[in-house]
Amino acid sequence: MPSTSYRAHPDLLVYYGSGALTTLGRYRRVALQSDHYTPADVTRLTAAGTSALAYISLGEDTGPAAPWQLEERNPVWGGHYVAPGHPGWLEHVRNRVERAVADGYDGMLLDTLETPPILAGHGGELLRLVAAVREVVGNGYLLANRGYALHRQLAPLVDGFLFEAFSTTWEGGYRALRGTELQDNASRLRAIQATGKELYALDYANRPGLADFAVQRGANLGLRVQVTDREVTGLPLQPVPAHG
Repeated sequence: MPSTSYRAHPDLLVYYGSGALTTLGRYRRVALQSDHYTPADVTRLTAAGTSALAYISLGEDTGPAAPWQLEERNPVWGGHYVAPGHPGWLEHVRNRVERAVADGYDGMLLDTLETPPILAGHGGELLRLVAAVREVVGNGYLLANRGYALHRQLAPLVDGFLFEAFSTTWEGGYRALRGTELQDNASRLRAIQATGKELYALDYANRPGLADFAVQRGANLGLRVQVTDREVTGLPLQPVPAHG
């Protein structure tokens, strides 16, 4: 249900819930869990002038046991980390992207780009995965969530970056980031801004004042900001420009 605790710039809404097609159709671009929507739903969004991106995880797998899965799991969400260079994982990713394109999605939201295996020297394999996604979507829109450690190499392959938890977080309770955390993120932002790609922030709040802080801080630094809940199912009452 829409809430005053949530915000979203009209250019992008990331939403992992289901339904709400009328609300989604108010945005220029939405990022969705593709298994929550039918091809007819995507067609309806396209007819409303909304571009739909399908979520895909490149560094973790929540599916059934598979040879590319590592024993280690994400301690928060429970998915298996993957061996990003495993041929089976590459095929799995390609198949998912091909399905999304066939269902009418205009591109992909690329998530889990900074899992431990990738940061432990497998960045080249991650980049090959992203290149494979680019090959399938062609001129479609690719939005990279995080990917700070590889942003220079990712930039030629993607159209934009999503900066998650830029000003606020749900970890340890919904709160504003502390001084050092804010400074570190501002430094990362400056480096990513140098790529010239579109930039968005995805922040978290459970009360209007915290949401306002995230939007205002992001707007002051040139970001289009969305504020949602931990599960990314929060819907704003209406799109609000970052400077509003």
